[in-house]
Amino acid sequence: MAVLSTNPIFPKDGAATRMGFVGLKEDDFKFITAYENSHYLKPKSKYLIEIMNKLNLKPEEVILFGNNDYEDYYCALQCGIKCFLVGDYLILHEDKIIDCPKIKMEDVIPTIESFLK
Repeated sequence: MAVLSTNPIFPKDGAATRMGFVGLKEDDFKFITAYENSHYLKPKSKYLIEIMNKLNLKPEEVILFGNNDYEDYYCALQCGIKCFLVGDYLILHEDKIIDCPKIKMEDVIPTIESFLK
């Protein structure tokens, strides 16, 4: 199941508009975080815990793909979730030394498939 776990600072309609910029639509996801359905923000671990609770998921059943070493990787690490940073436009915080796995966009699907085996 796919979840769009963007920081819920927009209403659901705003998140849908942003998804459209990259060719995604609401039907591509089982759950989309938005300020109507979320109570926490990244990097608080409660953010991801709330999503997992809503979807009845355990940390070992989740892979997070993000672009921010602190808001995505550190948040996932606090919850025991596997995380990969993706793409060429990563947000890295020099003041926080976080060594996290980095992959290219084209490696996302093969990475998911490797965990499904």
